[in-house]
Amino acid sequence: MLDVSLAVANARSEVATDAAGILSLKSRKRMWHALAAGLDERVGWAARVKLDALCVRRVMPIWAARFDPDEIKAMLSLADAVVAGSLDANDAAQQRDRFYTDVVDNREYGSDPPPMYVGHAAANTVIEAMTPNHVDAMPQADDDEHLDPESYLPCYLAACATAGGMNDRPASSERRRAFWLWYLDEAVPAAYGIS
Repeated sequence: MLDVSLAVANARSEVATDAAGILSLKSRKRMWHALAAGLDERVGWAARVKLDALCVRRVMPIWAARFDPDEIKAMLSLADAVVAGSLDANDAAQQRDRFYTDVVDNREYGSDPPPMYVGHAAANTVIEAMTPNHVDAMPQADDDEHLDPESYLPCYLAACATAGGMNDRPASSERRRAFWLWYLDEAVPAAYGIS
């Protein structure tokens, strides 16, 4: 098993050298496995959800420029409540599904999809909270674009919101790279309590 510092260093190197500033899902999965190794499953689950929430909070201003930020805060509160055991996962799922449908099907974004990515990331943070098992939470694909769009990970969606587009579409490689470096240098250590 790859140790955490090596996994993060490898991920940092990938982001620095990738022309589009992409941190691949395959590299993130290696890092997540290293982070989860040796952790109590509940502690690892809480850290994983906290990491997702940090990503969503990072891009919440993109949502807030067009929509009510309390909607995003409500999704993150649902995720926290599921992890804390104070809210039944089925109740959270119903609220999440209503919000997700509203974000994806009912709102107009025109040529400005980043707010949709933020809403989608917040909704999918609830899904992460409903998946306490680390192995079950790991996508089978090694490439974000090979996932079902409904199951895109919050960190990927936040990177897309920051960059102004998905990995396979025109977007700012500099902003995407800056997001992933923040993720590796600040968010991961904050979520997992490492330095």
